[in-house]
Amino acid sequence: MSALVAQSHPTLLNLYTLTLKRDGYTIHTATTRAALKTALAHTHFSIIILDITLDPDLTLFESYDLGATTLVIVSVDARHRARCEQLGLRYLTLQPGSVTPIEHLLQTTRSGS
Repeated sequence: MSALVAQSHPTLLNLYTLTLKRDGYTIHTATTRAALKTALAHTHFSIIILDITLDPDLTLFESYDLGATTLVIVSVDARHRARCEQLGLRYLTLQPGSVTPIEHLLQTTRSGS
């Protein structure tokens, strides 16, 4: 299982990376929009944690086939939820710095619920 952590803040990048590593994910990181674009073009991920500031309008996801990938958006803005729904993306929104929803998501994924 591979995960992409697209996060510009080093502390949050570390927090999300450690959480996913602990659950057995192979981690890829992107700290800029260009790095995010490159990662999306070359690898399929089980989970993507996206700092919305790296792709505020989710334009990089318009042509990315998420399939069963879960997109976790780090944002508090309701318009990002609406944009995900418009694009048909399976998503979870996350308050900046929060890891509990990710842990719950990983537990649910492991148990098949």
